[in-house]
Amino acid sequence: MNNKDIMKDYVVVPLHKRIELTRQCCKLVNAEWPRSEVARLRSLNSSCDKFPTCLVLLDDTCVIGHCKISLVPNMCDSCFIESVVIDQKYRARGLGTILMRGAEEYVARRGILKVFLSTKGQEYFYKKLGYDFCEPVSLYGNTYGENDPAPSSSKLLKESKLIGPPPPPMPIMRNSGFPFSMTKTYMVKNL
Repeated sequence: MNNKDIMKDYVVVPLHKRIELTRQCCKLVNAEWPRSEVARLRSLNSSCDKFPTCLVLLDDTCVIGHCKISLVPNMCDSCFIESVVIDQKYRARGLGTILMRGAEEYVARRGILKVFLSTKGQEYFYKKLGYDFCEPVSLYGNTYGENDPAPSSSKLLKESKLIGPPPPPMPIMRNSGFPFSMTKTYMVKNL
């Protein structure tokens, strides 16, 4: 990070408070996870104070980051952060940390005590932010119990120690033709 970036003030704001930025946010999120513009805009326009809430990281009036926060059904005082993305031109500058800290502050002010997320390949990043491995959670009204098996990679990662430099980011694989998908790793942080 150069001195210009260090001195720059970035701000994390709810998208529904800056609706004029919705199309920029749509373009950013669709660059990472392509989806029809209509469907993406519908999802982004659902942002509200009562959740789900989309937060954007701004560089002046330019959307450079996004995350979506939803409440976890049947889990009091818990939320799930998803769709965390930083514009590729702005990566490796510590802005993901700024976005996540902003999201944590936002939910803490609303009485949320526990934050869940899932990731594919960014475990080291979230571990540095204080997240720990956990069993999967569902955003669809049920949670996994003790008798339900967690993905095998989750158990392996939970037992492993992160030593050495962080792994490189996972490549973006669109229409790759691979007959498999990597399992997600679930993580949690108590605020």
